[in-house]
Amino acid sequence: MLTLFFAPGASSMAPHIALHEIGVPFTPRQGQDHADGIWAIAEQRLARAPGPWALGTYSIADIHLFRLYWRFAASRGPEPARFPALQAHHDRMLARPAVQRTIAIEAEIGYELPA
Repeated sequence: MLTLFFAPGASSMAPHIALHEIGVPFTPRQGQDHADGIWAIAEQRLARAPGPWALGTYSIADIHLFRLYWRFAASRGPEPARFPALQAHHDRMLARPAVQRTIAIEAEIGYELPA
C-alpha cells in the first residue's frame, strides 16, 4: 500500500486527489516530523557547502531550495535560529534582483505569495 505524506504548506493536494480518482489504496500520513528531518539535512549540507550556495556556486538547486523553504517558512513559521544556514540562503535569494522581479510580477497578477 502507498503512503501519502502531507504537511502544512506542502503541495500534496494534487496527488491526494489523483489517488482518490484512480482508486489506488493509500494511507495518508502527516509528514511533519519527516519534513523537519529533511530540513535538518539541508541545513547541515548548506552549512558545509564550499560557498554561499547549495552547490558552492549559484545554480538551479538554489532556486528550487528557495521556493521550497520559502513556502515552509511561511506555513510553519520556524524561528530563523532553528535553521540558520537555510535562513541565510533564503535571505541571499531574496536579495537577488531576479527573485525580486519575479515576486513583484507574480504578486501583481494575483498569485498569493508567502510574506
